[in-house]
Amino acid sequence: MAAVEPMPVMKIIYNDCYGSFCFSADFLAEYKARTGATIRAYIDTLPGPHSVRCDPAAVALLEERGTEWSSGPGAYLSVYKLPTIFKDCWEIDEYDGNETVRVNFANAYANLAHVFMKTGDHEGFVKSYRALDEARLQIHEMNEAREVGIDVEVKAELEADA
Repeated sequence: MAAVEPMPVMKIIYNDCYGSFCFSADFLAEYKARTGATIRAYIDTLPGPHSVRCDPAAVALLEERGTEWSSGPGAYLSVYKLPTIFKDCWEIDEYDGNETVRVNFANAYANLAHVFMKTGDHEGFVKSYRALDEARLQIHEMNEAREVGIDVEVKAELEADA
């Protein structure tokens, strides 16, 4: 059985500790130097499609410089990888500043059903449904790996070498 190719992912910045989502002063200065844009240190609004949480420059800077350098007081910023098929179906749950990225799978399947009802494309529906199921399983695997501290990409490389 051939290995399943990982799906393309989007990256979302979230706060992985109790406290506040906050960028460090060094992060803010470097971000402005790279992009010319100014962002606030504290992010008090939940994400939207143009949120700095998904901004490729912000994500790249966090990944390059690391969590400790990028995080402001009371924050531990991390990157969550989400299959792009769910780009319109994610949200952030927050409890005392500790954030969890969640996918609303019901909305994802409902969106798919609405497209089918408009187009009547059965073949496209089946293909998209299978892709959603595969992506849901990929998220489950990534979440399990995250819980035990394994990077999914590293895990795949180790399994390929075995």
